[in-house]
Amino acid sequence: MDNNVQVYGQGLPKEDIYTAVLKFIDEAFSTFLFPRDSDENFIRTEDKITSAVVMHFDDIQERISGQFKFINQDPSKLDIGVVLGRGYNPHHTEPFFLIEAKRLPTPIDRGRDPNEYVHITPPSRGHGGIERFKSGRHAKNFSYVAMLGYIQDGQTPVHWWHCINSIIKKLSDDGIETWSERDKLHKSKMFPLRFCSTHIRNSGNHIKIWHFFENEK
Repeated sequence: MDNNVQVYGQGLPKEDIYTAVLKFIDEAFSTFLFPRDSDENFIRTEDKITSAVVMHFDDIQERISGQFKFINQDPSKLDIGVVLGRGYNPHHTEPFFLIEAKRLPTPIDRGRDPNEYVHITPPSRGHGGIERFKSGRHAKNFSYVAMLGYIQDGQTPVHWWHCINSIIKKLSDDGIETWSERDKLHKSKMFPLRFCSTHIRNSGNHIKIWHFFENEK
């Protein structure tokens, strides 16, 4: 994996910076306990779950004298940003890695598109998760990003892998916005039961997305 980030100072990863953050996300997300309300019901609000994910990730980094700072992004950006180091460093004030989060399945309230993890039709209603990265609408200058899938229907990550690929296949068959079967998710060689996808942007640049799915627990 190419390393597009210059790493300075002690305590930062000796390995490729993207490999280090992906390994951390893989391990930390697998231990994440989804937030519950006072009646012990799972909280289903995406923003509240994501805030809890940030707290969980950052708590682990704090306890291990970690290498990264996880922050909730501005609403105009993506859900989670990752900054190098724990303390303030004038060289590392902007995220080097971005994460988008989606509920699986997409909530049916307010007429939302059930394919929202991938693509929203028509564009006037918004843009899907993968679509935002693919189009360059988000993370325009990033080559590597991640998506978190909050599974809320009891299905497995493999089930949702097939569902998402079915959505991409239909978009490809329908000829919508240059989608093709090359956009499908594949099993990651790096992590068991994780997935990745590579997309060609209109600029000709590639972006690689790692997909991390977890059930409520």
